[in-house]
Amino acid sequence: MNKLKAFVGLDFITVKPYFKKRNLFLFAAVVVFMSIMSGSIASGAMIGTMFGTIFMGYPFALGEKGNLDALYTTISLDKKTVVTGRYLFTLTLNLCTIIAAFAISAIGVTIGVLISDSPVYGEITIEALWVLGAVAAAFFVMQSLMFPAYFKLGYTRAKIFTIVTFIALTTGYVAVSAFAKDSDAVSNILKTISEMNNGLLAACAVLGLFVLVYISHSLSLAFYKKREF
Repeated sequence: MNKLKAFVGLDFITVKPYFKKRNLFLFAAVVVFMSIMSGSIASGAMIGTMFGTIFMGYPFALGEKGNLDALYTTISLDKKTVVTGRYLFTLTLNLCTIIAAFAISAIGVTIGVLISDSPVYGEITIEALWVLGAVAAAFFVMQSLMFPAYFKLGYTRAKIFTIVTFIALTTGYVAVSAFAKDSDAVSNILKTISEMNNGLLAACAVLGLFVLVYISHSLSLAFYKKREF
């Protein structure tokens, strides 16, 4: 456990140079702008999930550049600790960026309230929270698909896969949305999902993500164990 915590801390130290004031200011400015324009804290928080996905690849890139994987072997850091630590690092990063985006979004919405005449501006609706949950889930799915590629191919060779994954998920969403208009079966499935009890739907989504992460972690560990450094 101590080695796992130390590895997660090492990943944060590795990416710390990229959390420059300019980058953080840009992040805050985008979140504030999005929250003012939409009047929703949830929309600004969505930016947090996007930034979490962007930064999750940095430890892989820096590790490949500095040949850190070979270093892990010399300091008796087993590969399971590396894989599990990288997943925990990404989970922690996701939570930090979403919480930070929520806090900054609250500031943006407060500014928007002062310049808006709308009585419903800034309200936190159930629909907005569900959209936030759906967007966060989509990015978590993307991250789960990207991890095995990073551990099998390395950052440089896997970059094209991450782009393909993003395009595939986007295209799949558009295709399902378009197909649903002309397909009674798809429409009925989507209608059934939308009419499910919110608690049951959330539980199913969390369970599905848990299973996906478990499969992703198992594949990543299997691929990483086969690599030689």
